[in-house]
Amino acid sequence: MLLDEDNERTIYSRFPETSFNGDFDNCAGSDDEVRRRFVGPDGRPPPIRGVVKELGIQPDESELQSALLTKILDDLRLLQQLGIMSIDVATRQIISGKLCDFSTAITIPHFITTPELNPSLTPEMRAAMELETFGLTNDDYLNFDNMIYSWNNKYAKEKGPIAVRAYPGGNGTPPLRRYELRNPVARERVFTYVDPRRYNWKRRTKGTSARLRAKPPIWVYHCGDSPSLLRRLRCRYQSSGLLSWEYKDGLIFPRPKNLRSRTVDVKFIIPGCEA
Repeated sequence: MLLDEDNERTIYSRFPETSFNGDFDNCAGSDDEVRRRFVGPDGRPPPIRGVVKELGIQPDESELQSALLTKILDDLRLLQQLGIMSIDVATRQIISGKLCDFSTAITIPHFITTPELNPSLTPEMRAAMELETFGLTNDDYLNFDNMIYSWNNKYAKEKGPIAVRAYPGGNGTPPLRRYELRNPVARERVFTYVDPRRYNWKRRTKGTSARLRAKPPIWVYHCGDSPSLLRRLRCRYQSSGLLSWEYKDGLIFPRPKNLRSRTVDVKFIIPGCEA
């Protein structure tokens, strides 16, 4: 959809706080609007492009209730089964009872999640990408619990607490059962509820909805002999991700970043490049 100038003026008149400057970091407007940096031959800013499926209503945050948040948690699992992750779960994303705004989401296939897209990856690169995918997937549930924690801090005294949690107590992966503690390898493990990589993105069947499981297999990640990695994955991964990325010869390769602060030892060389 292209929004012509008449419609743009109408929206500005009805919603004066709205901004279409294209600046993600300063959505409220700035003296150096992004749209005006890329004017067309006639000197006008480019038209606004967007897809509007329906108009929704953002509820008052204080009015959120357990039933709706239970549904949001169920929807989160279903979205991940469809190969959608890194959803940025927050109260601001809930519109008309649904999670919306997938601008930062990762959808499979993706160069982070799908190593078969690059036949030149080394085993170390594949292992690092698996960790990156796991951390981002698990973050969706940790962000959900953080959302509930923040809501209770603001409104629990007035509205009563909300007890919905992705993980019991909102503290990440729950402790292992007693018999599992006997296994030294099992002690350093963490799990998340869905492995988005299981989504069959190669299926070409049309007119058939994907079969989603109410309780898909959990994804267990073994942290080896790194309890610090275990603690990191139980907190939040995304704020200090492991990898950056490099484009070479039509392929995307991972590169380690923050080498001194990493909690795992990942060292590899991109073919044809220096590490």
